[in-house]
Amino acid sequence: MNTQWLKLRPYDGDQKKAFEELVCQLADSEPIGNRVQFIRVAAPDGGKEAYCTLSTDEEYGWQAKFFTSMSETQWRQLDESIETVLNKHPKLIRYYICTPLDREDPRIDKQRWFMDKWNERVEKWQGLAQRTNRTVDFIYWGNYELFDRLSRPINVGRSSFWFQETELSEEWFTRRLGESICHLGNRYTPEVDFQLPIAKVFHGLARDTHFLVRWSEEFNQFKITAYKAIHQLHVQDQRVNELGDIFKQHLTLLNQFEEINRPYRLSIVNREVIIDAFNQLLSCVNDIISRFYELNRIAKEKKKASGQYDSEYSNSYGWDIEKFREVSSSIHKYREYINSLEVQAANSPAILLSGDAGMGKSHLLADIAQKRKEENLPTVLVLGQHFTTTDEPWTQILRQLHLSCNRDTFLATLNSYGETLGSRVLLCIDAINEGQGLYVWGEYIRGFLFEVAHYPW
Repeated sequence: MNTQWLKLRPYDGDQKKAFEELVCQLADSEPIGNRVQFIRVAAPDGGKEAYCTLSTDEEYGWQAKFFTSMSETQWRQLDESIETVLNKHPKLIRYYICTPLDREDPRIDKQRWFMDKWNERVEKWQGLAQRTNRTVDFIYWGNYELFDRLSRPINVGRSSFWFQETELSEEWFTRRLGESICHLGNRYTPEVDFQLPIAKVFHGLARDTHFLVRWSEEFNQFKITAYKAIHQLHVQDQRVNELGDIFKQHLTLLNQFEEINRPYRLSIVNREVIIDAFNQLLSCVNDIISRFYELNRIAKEKKKASGQYDSEYSNSYGWDIEKFREVSSSIHKYREYINSLEVQAANSPAILLSGDAGMGKSHLLADIAQKRKEENLPTVLVLGQHFTTTDEPWTQILRQLHLSCNRDTFLATLNSYGETLGSRVLLCIDAINEGQGLYVWGEYIRGFLFEVAHYPW
C-alpha cells in the first residue's frame, strides 16, 4: 500500500470514511457524457457509495473499500457488495471498485497474484449479472488510477485538502477567525445576540442545513394544505364527480411538484419553472373555487324551486370553498419564499451588503462566522482595513491569512472542504471601502467574483 494514503485527512474521525468521500468526489468529477444526475448514498448503501443515472436510464455505480491488503476476507466483502448492488440496481451497466491498492501481476511461478484473482472474480460477477440477462462492466480504480485522477487540474484542491498539503484545518479556521474578530475591536460585541431577517439570506448563500430544512418545511406546509383539501374531496365522491376534468388537472399539476422542488446538493433551484408551475396550479385552484361557487348557486336555485330553501342550505359548498382558498393562500406564500433573497442567494452565491457606517454590518458578518464555527462550518473573514497596498486583492488576502499557496490552490482547497461538508465555505470581506480597498476593488471586483464562481463549494 502506498504510504501516501496514511496521510489521508480523517473524515468524521475515520480514514475509511475519508476514502469513501474522496472516491465519491472523484467519481462526481469524472467526465461522463450522457450523465443526468450523480447521487451520493448514505448507509445503508445498497452495495455502492454513489451512482449516476444516464440519459439512457442506465446507471454507473461506485464502491470504495479502504483495504490495506487483499485476503479472502476482503474478496468476500466485495462479493457481498456486488450481489447486493446487482439485486438493488437492475439498470446498472458499469461498476467501479475502488481501493488504495495496485494489482500485482508478475506472472511468475504458479502463485495466484492480485491480477489473477481479480480476473477470476470479474468472470464470477459477470456470470451473476448474466443470470438476469444483463451485461455489467467491472472496472478497477486502485492506487494508480486514483492518484492519476488526483493529479488532474480539476482535482488539485482535492489533493491539497485530503492529503493536507495546505494548512486549512479546523484549527486554522478558528485561529484566523479569532484574529479577524480581535482586529474588529468594538465593531463586534459577542454579548449582543440579535437575529436579523437578513441572517436567513446567509443560510441560502451557504446552502447549509438550515436552508435545506427551511426549504422542506415551506414545501411541506404547502403540501399539507393542498392534500388536506384533496382528501376531503375524495371522502365526498360527489364533489370529485362534480369537478370532473378540473380536479384531474389539479392532481396532475400537484404531482409534478415533488420532482421540481427537490434541491440536490448544489443543483440550481429553477425558480422560473417552479413559479410557472405554481401559477398554473393557482389558476386551476381558482377555477375550482369558481366551480364551487357555481355549484352553490345551482343548489340554492334548486332548493328555492322546490320550496325547501332556508339558511341551512345557503352555502352547501362553503367548506370546500374555504379549503381551496387556503390552498390558494399557501401557493402565494410559497411563491413568495421562492422569490426571496434567501433562495436567490442559493443560486447566485454572492452578496454585496451595503449601509451607513455604524449600522452593524461588521457585527453581522462576525456573528454569522462565529455561529457557523460552532456548527463546524468553515468561514473566512478578511478585513478591508488591512488592505494597505494597491496590490491585487488575492495577494493581500493570502498575506492576511498567512498562507504561502497561490489563489487557485487556496480556492480549490476551500472548494473541497465545502464539498466534503455538503455546505459552501463562506468568504466574507468586511468593509471593502476601507484602507486601499477604496482604490483596489473598483478595478478588481468583477474578476474576483469571476474567479470565485469557478469553485461552486
